[in-house]
Amino acid sequence: MSVSISGEMPKRKQTMHAAVAAFIFIVFAAAALVNGQFLWPSKAAHPEAMRIVSLLFIVLACVIIVMVTWYRRRIIREFDYDGATLHYRALSGSEPHSRLPSQLLYIREWAGKGGLMGYQLIFRDAPKAYLEDDTPNAIQLVEQLLRDMSQQTMSQNAERAAP
Repeated sequence: MSVSISGEMPKRKQTMHAAVAAFIFIVFAAAALVNGQFLWPSKAAHPEAMRIVSLLFIVLACVIIVMVTWYRRRIIREFDYDGATLHYRALSGSEPHSRLPSQLLYIREWAGKGGLMGYQLIFRDAPKAYLEDDTPNAIQLVEQLLRDMSQQTMSQNAERAAP
């Protein structure tokens, strides 16, 4: 039986993700620059404590920017599953990823404060991928992947049991 499931995150959602990432980048890059002025020698002497706090704020800003970038590299923007291989692209970067159902360790729900947000696809040899539940055909994809994972597990167990 041939299975073909595909979906793409709605454009409004992609735009929202891009706008939020840009906003976070601008705010925290500006905060880092403002705090950076306290690290450079100037006519007005800055207390050592102020320099330490400024450095901590710069580090915090950098960590937050890295986290947003990390997050955008793992959110699935579009996918196509042909029954044998899952092909997907993340929000940032246009490089396609391909994974076999056998590479999936498990799939679990991805919940936030507002409830279910989607699904985490945890792979053996690759970073997690996050699939938002409002992406068209996301639920069908997860259900099919779970079926395919269980069939592969049963066939692998049968092969091990055979003499």
